[in-house]
Amino acid sequence: MNIFGNKALYFLGICGTGMGNAAIYFKEKGFNIKGSDNAVYPPMSDFLLSNDIKVLMPYSRDNISKNAGCLFVVGNAISRGNPELEHILENRLPYTSFPELLRAVELFSKKSIVVAGTHGKTTLSSLISYIMASAGLDPGFIIGGIPRDFDTGAHAGSGEYIVLEGDEYDTSFFDKRPKFVHYVPDILVLTGIELDHTDIYPDIQRVEYAFHQVIRTIPENGLIIACGDYPAVQRVLESYPRLIRITYGTGSHNDNTVSYDKNIVINGKIILESNLKGLHNALNCTAAYLLARHAGISEQDAAGAIASFRGVKRRLELFLETPETLFFDDFGHHPTAIEKTVEALRHSYPGKSVCAVFEPKTNTTRTNVFLEQYKNVFLLLDCLVIFDNRALKKVINPLDINGIKGFLESRNIKCAIETDPACILKDIKGFDIVVLFTSGSMGGLKDMIK
Repeated sequence: MNIFGNKALYFLGICGTGMGNAAIYFKEKGFNIKGSDNAVYPPMSDFLLSNDIKVLMPYSRDNISKNAGCLFVVGNAISRGNPELEHILENRLPYTSFPELLRAVELFSKKSIVVAGTHGKTTLSSLISYIMASAGLDPGFIIGGIPRDFDTGAHAGSGEYIVLEGDEYDTSFFDKRPKFVHYVPDILVLTGIELDHTDIYPDIQRVEYAFHQVIRTIPENGLIIACGDYPAVQRVLESYPRLIRITYGTGSHNDNTVSYDKNIVINGKIILESNLKGLHNALNCTAAYLLARHAGISEQDAAGAIASFRGVKRRLELFLETPETLFFDDFGHHPTAIEKTVEALRHSYPGKSVCAVFEPKTNTTRTNVFLEQYKNVFLLLDCLVIFDNRALKKVINPLDINGIKGFLESRNIKCAIETDPACILKDIKGFDIVVLFTSGSMGGLKDMIK
């Protein structure tokens, strides 16, 4: 039986950003889409509703029995014990993962651009898609976020290219390889490699191995565009001397050297303007520019699109401006990502006080693996508020938030720990800039602020 010939798809875990965008992509391709989840909140809830996709909640065996004719697409957040998954397995119903489905149905008929790396994937894949769309190439794309210029993280596209955010997290409960090994890249854009997802990768060597897996699938007439500032990137690329690569970064050893103040300067002569803040986004813009030129887009068109690109929702997104305070929403959770965001704010708003609200929510941030890095990064702030969502009590070796508080206060930086989001409102009052770092809803704090 060819399960991939089924035009009725049911997504388990449809409210995850990646899965929701995948559902939209296949809906555009003419598939009948349904899905389920335990909880849903903006922007994904609004996104699915606006695309007329029904979400069944909570997970239930009845949901599956009523949709038994579908091909079930199991998200990587779904694990054994989930009632819908157990019903599928017990009744031998056809199931797959989203990366496997995409590979089988779509990728061999497109030129695949895969954006991978520890940081910046969502912004860079959105920017590449926007440049190509502005140039009239109508690319397909599936992104783990919602670009502000598209108001959708997925589009089927009529052009020859498809842009994919390449996640190194595991594929599904039955396939523990990273998602991006399924994506058969013609072009791989590599933003950097650092230790992350320590629930899967115990050390940097395991992370590097994941990237070896995807690079091995690149044809010799393909291309790697990589940020050479990361030692791990340099180590990985050394194993593939026959593959064509273009490197960029702040170091002079790169093919393209980048500097950033008010504008982005490449090799001392190419000047790009961007609405995006920070050196990390200057590097993203450089990678997008290099790819655009490789794809035949003119220097003028590439630079113009970069200048007009408005960014991605929840990636250093200014969501409220009052006479007293600028409020930003950011997905950052890795200490390097938080550091780059705070540095970008310091650079863009010199002399302004910065307060961050941090919710340890991901499998990695809830543990002590990055404790010392967090301490040092939070020294960049004037105030830190940690939202204790009680999830810390569910992990072994939980993040020592009291230790962070004591460390910061010993250095005269204000710090508070709150379990009630309403209490955070008083902690953040009086600061010039407030940035919310969370991959969730932080108990509805953003709505309270508005």
